[in-house]
Amino acid sequence: MAIDKAAVLLAIHEIAAHPDVEDLQAPVFGAHCAHVTFGLNLRLGSRWEAEGTSPTGVRPVEEIRLDFGPNFPRVAARVSFRQDFSRNHPHIQPWLGAEGRVAPCLVDGKISEFVAAQGYYRLIDQTVRWLIRAAVGRLIDQSQGWEPTRRDDLSDMLVCDASAVRALATPAGGFKLLDTRYLWKRGGVDDTPAYFGEAEKPITAKLATFESEADKDGWGHGFGVALVVWAGRAPSGGPVVCDSYAPDAVNDFDGLMARTKALRLDDFVRSGLETIRKLGRAGDAGDVIPLPVVLLVRRPLNLIGEDSPIELCSYLVPLDLAGAKKVPNPKVSQLANYERTSASLLARMSGAAPAAPWVLLGCGSLGSKIALHRARSGAAPTVCADTSVLRAHNAARHALYPQPRFMQLSWGGPKAEAMATAIQGLGQLTKIIDGDQRALLTDLRATPGAPAWLINATASTVAREDLAQQPAEGTPRVVEAILFDKASLGVVTREGEARNPNTAELLGEVYEVARARADLGKRLFGGDGDLGTVTIGQGCASLTMQVSDAAISALAAPMSELVAGLAAVGPEGQIDFLERNGLGLRHDVLPAPPCRRAPLEGLEGWTISVSERAFAAIIAEVADYPRVETGGVLMGSVSMLARQIYVTSVLPAPPDSTHSRTEFVLGTQGLRETLVSIAEETQSAIVCVGTWHSHLGAATPSGRDKTSAALVGLVEPRPMAFLIHGADGLRAIIAATPEVLHEDTA
Repeated sequence: MAIDKAAVLLAIHEIAAHPDVEDLQAPVFGAHCAHVTFGLNLRLGSRWEAEGTSPTGVRPVEEIRLDFGPNFPRVAARVSFRQDFSRNHPHIQPWLGAEGRVAPCLVDGKISEFVAAQGYYRLIDQTVRWLIRAAVGRLIDQSQGWEPTRRDDLSDMLVCDASAVRALATPAGGFKLLDTRYLWKRGGVDDTPAYFGEAEKPITAKLATFESEADKDGWGHGFGVALVVWAGRAPSGGPVVCDSYAPDAVNDFDGLMARTKALRLDDFVRSGLETIRKLGRAGDAGDVIPLPVVLLVRRPLNLIGEDSPIELCSYLVPLDLAGAKKVPNPKVSQLANYERTSASLLARMSGAAPAAPWVLLGCGSLGSKIALHRARSGAAPTVCADTSVLRAHNAARHALYPQPRFMQLSWGGPKAEAMATAIQGLGQLTKIIDGDQRALLTDLRATPGAPAWLINATASTVAREDLAQQPAEGTPRVVEAILFDKASLGVVTREGEARNPNTAELLGEVYEVARARADLGKRLFGGDGDLGTVTIGQGCASLTMQVSDAAISALAAPMSELVAGLAAVGPEGQIDFLERNGLGLRHDVLPAPPCRRAPLEGLEGWTISVSERAFAAIIAEVADYPRVETGGVLMGSVSMLARQIYVTSVLPAPPDSTHSRTEFVLGTQGLRETLVSIAEETQSAIVCVGTWHSHLGAATPSGRDKTSAALVGLVEPRPMAFLIHGADGLRAIIAATPEVLHEDTA
């Protein structure tokens, strides 16, 4: 491709306008390239100008060359310095530019992107700043850390868990072998293969395996080892620290050994190479194997973006095994180090704070998205539980997706297993429970150190109320994530300390808030497209609900952020409302104080739970009638599964009620109409669950109280509560017929 001469001349015209540019030479054009040379006046001051150089070797006027390639202007010109410019600076490229000139690293990211956005005038600005900082030895801010040796544009690579490799280093110095597998493309007899390897666990020399197999196209795969080497102690007794920048110019074996000698690693490298030579056989590849050599170099500061001062400098050595014909000074390639996908890497890339361990119940659309959001931050659930298998309709909005294989056989297994496989691909392990909440809790109670949080994304009423029944001891605090109204509303409930309030009590609070707020009530209790109505507690779990993947994702992401914050939460419960309005999102937070609980006398194993809202209303009513008994109507819900009556609010006594020092008689005026209206408004999510009244003394039920309870039980098939508030607290009795009691306790 011919050089774009007009584009080159325009760039040079822009450079010439810079005030620090002097002695601009005429451009030199070739058939496919061009270059221009000029001076940059750094204005270093009279002293250094008189001396002709700064203490770090930077001259007052530095010669700069720009090389334009055949893809210019799409690919920016390369900047280079004079050949004898000191390479003992940070931000120096490992390769040399045209005619052996020194190549700097001027910007973060790609220089073509910088020039496209800023232009060549700003590139000269950046070069001037670079050189001035180099002149005073401040190319890098030590508060940021140590810049690793540049390894830009390297094609050969080694993937490993860098933190695990660093952990191999001991004060005494030495070497370790890591089990490796790799792809390679072989060149001539004395050429190092192109290499893409992964180093895994440490392995003893006796167990090392050397196998390789070439494919027809020249590429192959193999198994071998990597040699990891680190220095011992310095003469001072401390660790050997390399505190000077130097370009990594290693390209042959002699150069590698010279570098290891400077780092006081050469003896350990020789010992490691000799050990491997005695062990290896290279299989079909012959008697030369590609051997990654990883030098652990200790720097005076932590590396930029890392929590360790140990830098991994890796090379690929074509190692001749025992009995092989030795090639003098074989070629050695530099290897780019890449992190293996791991929880620590993902957490670092996400800027994630330490996360609380958690388990997932429900690996459907919502649960799968929350799980993968957290897994990509290095905080995957430790256990995934689900009873279902993947079906065709799940592909519309599940975080996973079918593979294009025969009959989509990979898309029919258990959801929990599919989730665990995806999470394993993100470098984390998740246990699989192909079962419901009972199976999950059984496993957690049998496992020491169980997580403190259980995320319920099933949208199942049975799962919620079964979890509510479980004792606080041995049961994680439950966080439930639910979607309503085609994912226009998301609700996240978080249990309080000792599971008070519990997950079912919290949903009762959600219903009460929705009844008070028309916008929420419309979404919870109103119409829902083709379904006609929302099934309370099911939300978007229904197969027939039409909702897009994007709509669920819009709420799954903030829900995953709420899960991410569990490590820092306090003992209180909480409800989060997430409302989508077009492309906007409203987030409201409601604290959830503990409920007051009491046994439901007359029905073994049952309890009554009174919300803070309901209890405050009772206290206020009692204060208004300090000398007589008073009362009202209990509103909420009844769970046969959890064996609990939830009181979420109270209605005041009808106006025809009577109060005296010895008796309160609940009136009926307008009561039926009010109860019917609330039931219809909330689709029976909130109904009458009993009555309450006060005693001036103790809350001991009187004979009249027990008779009244029995009379209510004659006409009401559901368990109903008679709640008594007395000077000694709350007490509740069941409103039920003797026949029901007899059947329950028989």
